[in-house]
Amino acid sequence: AMRKQVRFRERSRERNEFFKERLSDLYGWPILLGDQYEHVYVLDLHTNFEPDELDLAFNDGYKAVVIKAAGTGGLFSTPKDRALVPKIERFTNDGRFVAVTSRILRAIVDRTYEVNRRSEEAGAVICYDMHSELVIAKAELAAGIADTPEDFRRLMLYNFEDEVNEYLIPPWERT
Repeated sequence: AMRKQVRFRERSRERNEFFKERLSDLYGWPILLGDQYEHVYVLDLHTNFEPDELDLAFNDGYKAVVIKAAGTGGLFSTPKDRALVPKIERFTNDGRFVAVTSRILRAIVDRTYEVNRRSEEAGAVICYDMHSELVIAKAELAAGIADTPEDFRRLMLYNFEDEVNEYLIPPWERT
């Protein structure tokens, strides 16, 4: 129990240092993000899904999209008119952000399947075993703070309170 308390205190200290410069103004007062939280579009994939939904999110000016896939490798890659990777690439090339998670409770979205690797190469953030509702909350925070896709990725993969299994994240991506 004592070891967990020490780890909790260390994490708390790290978190405060990490966010102090990002969430405070020159005088140390917290920055209110306001309506920036409303710039995340949640895309729940299902069998009758139309990829044009991602185009609608693009045209409506959303800053980030969270794709809730149907399992570990649940992104559509065939037929070509329903493939999501080109749409993800269009979204990220415009300076916007995409996160991919699973809507199934204990599924892990990782690099096992080719479609996940291709979506990551297109600029999406793979969220591993994070709960989908938590991914939405983190995406709202990250979209409000991040200026670059790398900042968005770092914030999404930052392990606040052990919400993601750190052993699933490759060492070069851990923050």
